[in-house]
Amino acid sequence: ETRLLLKKKISFSEEILFFRFFCKKNFSEEMSFFIVIQAKINKKYIYRSFSPLIVKKKEINLFLKFQKSKNFFHFLKTLPINSSLKISKTAVLLKIKRNMKKFIGIVANGTGITACWQFLEFFSKFNSRTKIKLLLGNASVENIPFLEKLKDFELNSPNIKIFYILEKPSTLINFEQGIISKKHIQNFIGRPDIGKSVFVCGPLKMNLPIFKNLHLLGFSKESIIKF
Repeated sequence: ETRLLLKKKISFSEEILFFRFFCKKNFSEEMSFFIVIQAKINKKYIYRSFSPLIVKKKEINLFLKFQKSKNFFHFLKTLPINSSLKISKTAVLLKIKRNMKKFIGIVANGTGITACWQFLEFFSKFNSRTKIKLLLGNASVENIPFLEKLKDFELNSPNIKIFYILEKPSTLINFEQGIISKKHIQNFIGRPDIGKSVFVCGPLKMNLPIFKNLHLLGFSKESIIKF
């Protein structure tokens, strides 16, 4: 069985916890995947899925939002360092390749950014003809995981562009106040084209209007990938 060993945890904000785990298994940096973690809470086994951030092949980071899973949130918050958790399932969502698409648009809300992180990490390291535009929504700039790292992605690769839609005011230059709308998608990601795909990452409740707006803009089901 595959287990995660807890090495570090940080209260990223009042609602978000950050965890760093070590794992004997090597995780490939050339794929987007999710893991299902098993935990025993109140004598019952609970399962939660995560899109991990791969920092090194045997080191993964997880973000957990309080509103999404209160019981699991409190369980991990009180979990001692060097405790282990079982990975009950690992599933590959998509393999990442250079020049895999002409254009990849990413629409992400909240901690949904973690689901597409591997794409940003990969394309910031390697020369590729694939252009990536990330439209990132969140309540405030303080709630964006690894904001400085996102800025580095843009600096390291001329083909990566990020625009932020935040509910609260911000000093970010590439920012607009509000929530992600059809107009934002059209202006930043554009309309359907050959070789263009759109990845949608985040909670289902937030994603439903995103899917609706993408369909209104003419994107086919085949060109939209849900994470």
